[in-house]
Amino acid sequence: MLICMSAYQHTPHRRLTVAQARDRLADIVHEVEAHGPVELTEDGEAVAVIMTLDEYPRLADARLDSWTAYERFRLGTDFADLNVDDGVFNGLRCATET
Repeated sequence: MLICMSAYQHTPHRRLTVAQARDRLADIVHEVEAHGPVELTEDGEAVAVIMTLDEYPRLADARLDSWTAYERFRLGTDFADLNVDDGVFNGLRCATET
């Protein structure tokens, strides 16, 4: 098994070829539970990642539409703690004429 290091927390640190993984699936699942994702490769190219079921929904939900991401940001942010001056956004949009 090739061990590689990553600066990103959720990037797989271990790589196996699909052929290597074929005969060791049960062991790999236990490794994933204990140590995080494993990347599978074919012909030197990454083709899949094995990860825990707990991690999958978080990653699958990572690509939210803009409005949903904005709403989550608003709900999860205490704007009083940001200490932003009320006028900081003045002039960012053109005024609409009525």
